[in-house]
Amino acid sequence: MHYYVRFLHYAIQCLEEINYDIPLGSTGSLGANSTDATSSNVKSIELDVTSYKRAIIPSDCVDVVDVMAKYGEHVLPLRKDPELNLIQNTDSSGNKIPHPDATTSSDDLEFIYSHTSHYGSINEFGEHVGRQYGLAPDQSQSYNVDIHQGEIVFNNNVDVTKVTLVYISNGVTVSNANIVHPYAQDTIKKYIIFQKFYHTNSAFNKVGLAKQDFINAKRKLKSRLNALTYADIIASFRRGLHGSLKN
Repeated sequence: MHYYVRFLHYAIQCLEEINYDIPLGSTGSLGANSTDATSSNVKSIELDVTSYKRAIIPSDCVDVVDVMAKYGEHVLPLRKDPELNLIQNTDSSGNKIPHPDATTSSDDLEFIYSHTSHYGSINEFGEHVGRQYGLAPDQSQSYNVDIHQGEIVFNNNVDVTKVTLVYISNGVTVSNANIVHPYAQDTIKKYIIFQKFYHTNSAFNKVGLAKQDFINAKRKLKSRLNALTYADIIASFRRGLHGSLKN
C-alpha cells in the first residue's frame, strides 16, 4: 500500500500515452468505461453548428481526426483549411457573428477553378504557362480548429446545423472504473517498473534495461493492434486520385 498511489499515477500516465499513440478503432479500448467496454479512445460524436459557424469541441478531445457533414446515409469529410480566420467576429453589441463572405476581384480570377480553362493561361507568345497541374475544384466545404477557444470554425458555405466529429480522447475517465485491454497490461506493468527505477536513483544500467523492456512491450502492443490491411491501403490510394489537366 505504501507505493499504491505512486504506481497508480504511473499506470494512468502510461494509459494516457498509449491512447495517444495507439488508437484501437472499433475493436476495443485501453481506457473504456466499465459500462461500454467496446468503445474506443477514437470517438465519434455529433455536434451542433452555432449561428456564428462554429462548434464546441468536447472537453476530453486530445486531437481532431476528421470533421464530416451528413449526406443522406453517408457522411462526407470536410477539408481542413488553415487559412480560415480563427479570430472571433462580433457585432456592435458584442454578439458573435460569422465573418462576411470574401469578395473576389478580377485579379484573383486566374486562381479560381470556375474561371480558368486550359486555353486561357498563356503568355504574350501564345505559350501555356501551366499552373494547372493536378487541377481540381476548390472545396469550400472546409473547417479549421481553434485550439485556444476549443471550437471548430467552419467556412460560410458549410450550410448544416450538425456535423460529425471524429477525435482522439484521452481514454481515461475520472468517475468510472477503467477496463484495461489485456494486450496493454504487460506494457503498463513494464512502464511502472521503469518509472520506479527512474525515480529511485537506481543504477543507470537497471534504468536503461527497464526502459528498453517498456519500449519493446509497446512495440509488441502496436503490432498486435495494427488493423491496417492491404485493402485499406488500396482504398486510401483510390480515394486520393482525381482527374487532372496536364499542359
